[in-house]
Amino acid sequence: SARHTLVLTQSRCLYACGDNEDGACGMNATYIVVPKLAPVEWREQDDLPIAIAAGSDVFGAHSAAIGSSSKKLYAWGQGVASGQRAMAPVRLPEQITVRS
Repeated sequence: SARHTLVLTQSRCLYACGDNEDGACGMNATYIVVPKLAPVEWREQDDLPIAIAAGSDVFGAHSAAIGSSSKKLYAWGQGVASGQRAMAPVRLPEQITVRS
């Protein structure tokens, strides 16, 4: 996105840097800016990410990832696309239930 960056390595390690005010860098800290690539706090070690996305909207910045074994959607940050129903930032990746 214009405010933060995600990087996924071949070994499925996820890193982020940039504006973290909305929690979009996936770190359980209130750093306003993450100046260099740092590991995202990914708690699902048996479901490492295989695809990632970073974005922002008028409500804030957000990130998303798909888990490798479950194909579940995880999201964090703030804003409509984060999949969260609250306007408060979600600082760590959380599984999102997609309703059809």
